[in-house]
Amino acid sequence: MENNDPVDSSGVNTIYPLQKGTYYGGGAGLSSTAYDYCLFLQMLANGGELNGKRLMSPYTIRLMCVNQIGDLPLGLSPNKAGFSFEVVTPKGEIQGPWNEGTFAGGGFWGSNYWVDPKADLVVQVWTQGGGWLLGDMINKFKAIVYGSLVYDYSFKK
Repeated sequence: MENNDPVDSSGVNTIYPLQKGTYYGGGAGLSSTAYDYCLFLQMLANGGELNGKRLMSPYTIRLMCVNQIGDLPLGLSPNKAGFSFEVVTPKGEIQGPWNEGTFAGGGFWGSNYWVDPKADLVVQVWTQGGGWLLGDMINKFKAIVYGSLVYDYSFKK
């Protein structure tokens, strides 16, 4: 490093993240950590509360996570769209393994996450490859997650 340059000869910024900067994501969307996003999803699963503190109203959570498009199609999916998430419908539940009422999302670079209230699940899969590169990996991961459940969650109300 020369002249107080924070980038060493290998290209590593030696003072990151100690120095505040600006992130220009272009069309990349949300920038967060897996841990922080997990807390966000857990807060949604809890109806707007996290660690005993209310952060969002239950009404807002319902608006985000219920069908907002009526009978309009959501691409080729049998599911619908809420204000922020894909919402699993009875037809989507048949395709499994998700339960009706599950809300899910994903990002361009392969992030996938869902909350399944009936199964008490908050699940995240973070990759660094475009979704088109993942093939059937997410569906296989879903099958592993739901196959590992040791109780019958289908009767939970």
